[in-house]
Amino acid sequence: MQRRLIPSLLALGVVAATVLVGCGSSSGGGSSTVAPTTSSVPAPTTSGGGDPTDPAIIMGQENINKILASYTGENSTLPNSFGTATPKPLKIGWSEALDANELNNRLSYAIQKAVEKIGGTLITLDAGGDPANQVTQIQQLINQKVDGIIVWPLDATALVPVLTQAKAAGIPITAMEVTPNGSTDLGPVDGQVIYGRDLGAYVSAKLMSELHPGAQVATNKFSVPVPSIVYYAERASYWAGEFGLKVLGTFDNPSDNVAGGEQMAGPVISANPEIKGWLAYNDASALGVTAAARTASKTVSSFGINGEDATIPAIEAGQIELTIQPPAAQWAEQLVNGILLVKAGQTIPKSIFVGLGNVITKQTVANAKPIKDIVDAYFGG
Repeated sequence: MQRRLIPSLLALGVVAATVLVGCGSSSGGGSSTVAPTTSSVPAPTTSGGGDPTDPAIIMGQENINKILASYTGENSTLPNSFGTATPKPLKIGWSEALDANELNNRLSYAIQKAVEKIGGTLITLDAGGDPANQVTQIQQLINQKVDGIIVWPLDATALVPVLTQAKAAGIPITAMEVTPNGSTDLGPVDGQVIYGRDLGAYVSAKLMSELHPGAQVATNKFSVPVPSIVYYAERASYWAGEFGLKVLGTFDNPSDNVAGGEQMAGPVISANPEIKGWLAYNDASALGVTAAARTASKTVSSFGINGEDATIPAIEAGQIELTIQPPAAQWAEQLVNGILLVKAGQTIPKSIFVGLGNVITKQTVANAKPIKDIVDAYFGG
């Protein structure tokens, strides 16, 4: 399979039709490292005993930790750090893909904190969801002679020429999720931090299989074939099948929001009255599934990802059952560290995975905090 640089912001749940450039297929979607089947994954238990089929035990932190520890798939082979860096007051440019996207905004805040920690200066440019604008803005950063560039690509293929210019000018480049499976074909990018979509799919599918053994479930993606979203849906379907679930199919959210999730899920739930679960690629889709299930007077366990602020009270209210809140503070720290290390003449790993973050359920939500609060605590306020 040909590997190429790919766009990735829409994996955060952002509608931007202009991102369609070069995103017709997933990079590495069906060829990932095969991880253990159900026989190698422990059944839920607790040190204090209890019924392992009890949803409160299944969705509790102890069982989540055991599932995380059992994973030996592709994300487990990656280093979790670019290395230890010596702080230096660099001028760093951050190409923010779309500030209106909550996760992108929170990562921007974390990068600001990480740059302040090294005594540096951050220049933030918001591309506003426009790939052409992002190309222009990175050119601006080159012209401003920044010491390093951090980018979450809207269309990484379109960025190759301008990032190649940056490399020729001696400017280090780190990025978020150029290739969602962690492959190392990054072109001019020195190193990337990946989300860990395979591990997220593994954990979600395993928990779903314990809640509803052998049940019918569905997955979904965005109607725009964004590779990282397609990849997550493929891995969620794969792991669901490995854990004995019957996958009805992968369906499209037409508008990448709650309303689109409801529109998508309604006909599926009506046509499949025995459906028990849904593994969604974002929290908005998961909330839409719940709305559709309530309209049909059904109960469907709906799992999301991204850990947005509004999802915490949604889990408390029982509107969805799970989200995965990514470690934005650690992402930011490593993106900045990578710049420092390359600037110091070191070669950094092409791909790192710092960890999955927080798996938030009704049983763990009492300890959940908004991403911004977590970033403040991590960097000392």
